[in-house]
Amino acid sequence: MASHARQPYIRIQWFLKRKEGMSPEHFHAYWAKEHADFALSLPGFKQIAKRYTQYQEKAKVLGLPLIVGSDGQPFDGTAEMLVESVEEYVKHMSQDEIVQAIIKDAANFMGEGAHVMVGYETLQLGEPVPGLPKDNHFRL
Repeated sequence: MASHARQPYIRIQWFLKRKEGMSPEHFHAYWAKEHADFALSLPGFKQIAKRYTQYQEKAKVLGLPLIVGSDGQPFDGTAEMLVESVEEYVKHMSQDEIVQAIIKDAANFMGEGAHVMVGYETLQLGEPVPGLPKDNHFRL
């Protein structure tokens, strides 16, 4: 039986496309190393983000979308961040010097058409993310 337990954080997901003309290999290499190092070096990032992960899309290569009867997603990867407060995240990440730095870095690997999704997670199977409070729900 599923647990249906709301998790105590807000999840922000970005669905990314690689820059036109960039190979998937170059996109993933840049994103996994240079961009990750850049993001972690942003002032205050480690205080705002409780967790930051990257999902490097490989299903198209493996043919999985065709196996399950789908065209797949038009994205090359998904980034996820767990935060306590969307308001604090937006306030912090809207600072002009941070916005300008992000725009400059994004031009190195990201194409147009990125999407964002913000919400909370309901755990149906498995264990909660370690290190986060178990019963305090963050603000959405």
